[in-house]
Amino acid sequence: GTITEIKVARTSGLDFLDQTAIDAFEKAQPFVNPPPGLADARGDIRFTFGFHVSTGGGGFRFFRGPGQ
Repeated sequence: GTITEIKVARTSGLDFLDQTAIDAFEKAQPFVNPPPGLADARGDIRFTFGFHVSTGGGGFRFFRGPGQ
């Protein structure tokens, strides 16, 4: 399958980081067929995800998850 729409529901506050997450999903296409029951009646799958970024040395840690 392919992505029909990507939205940033809540920005990380770093435009380049938000765009990197979008780019990763776009580059991951095409997707294999999902297991039965995951897609809705139209064949769409909707989900929310968060991400975690850290650098060596403990200088920078960032997490943004669903609802945060």
